[in-house]
Amino acid sequence: MKEKNLEQIRRDRDRSSRIRLVATDMDGTFLNEKSRISRRNIRAVKRLMEEGIEFVVCTGRRIEDVTPFLDEMQVRCGVISMNGAALYDKEGIARKKVVLSKEQVNSIIKSLDNWNERLVIQLVSEKNLCVLAREEILEKFVIHYIMPGPDRQKERDELMKSYVRMTGKELLESTVPFYKIEIMSEDTELIQEIRGVIDQVDGICIGASFATNWEITHKDASKGAGLKAYGETKGYELSQIMALGDGGNDETMLSLPLGWSVAMENGTDKIKEAAQVITGSNEKDGFAQAVEALLESRRLG
Repeated sequence: MKEKNLEQIRRDRDRSSRIRLVATDMDGTFLNEKSRISRRNIRAVKRLMEEGIEFVVCTGRRIEDVTPFLDEMQVRCGVISMNGAALYDKEGIARKKVVLSKEQVNSIIKSLDNWNERLVIQLVSEKNLCVLAREEILEKFVIHYIMPGPDRQKERDELMKSYVRMTGKELLESTVPFYKIEIMSEDTELIQEIRGVIDQVDGICIGASFATNWEITHKDASKGAGLKAYGETKGYELSQIMALGDGGNDETMLSLPLGWSVAMENGTDKIKEAAQVITGSNEKDGFAQAVEALLESRRLG
């Protein structure tokens, strides 16, 4: 792999000077391993905004799960949520929504019949997180993967209470529109096995934040499509956008011909290959490192 360090951003002052929007993934990128925002990352966001550069979150999370982080930073910004399935302006008003069709949802659920007892299947609607899973498997996955850590029991309890439990039959009969389906298991071999099955469903986009999941949206609802659409609403060219990410669901975003595409040190090999630059890990404030390099380049230019 050729050298892709932050010096490229510092040296290419012309390219850096054109950046008008910085978009970041959250988990594994903007947030640390405890799902917290570092003070350095918060300062970096504030500095971007002071320089007149727009900050946008591009995440697999729902906007309801993003808002508490924005409140913590005392920031209002655009949100590209659910891997590009919904775009919101800084006032929280939805500007675009792309849902899975009823046929796509049913095809995905039916294709997983042989593995249902071993999976956590989470469906994201406008207002709820619906889940199909055995209770003990769901609880175990939440403890070890979704909200790990000894100090997060209260958060885990709240999440478990928020889930709307559904059976496979109820899901097939449901008329609720879903933006995203997330298939999860601690058995990574199983996760890889079912990829070939869900690949047979037409018109979907499949990504992953971790080795333990697949995130399924409509084909027109990827992070790349969402970021491009958001930029177009603001009149930004792709060359005026910088984006950061670490996982498989960021590939469509970092593969765009952006001004700067930045992968985290903790990112997958595929993401690092797709990106122009590699910054530090999410545990070492890699987001802030990249932003600081960008601002330094613009200042010197």
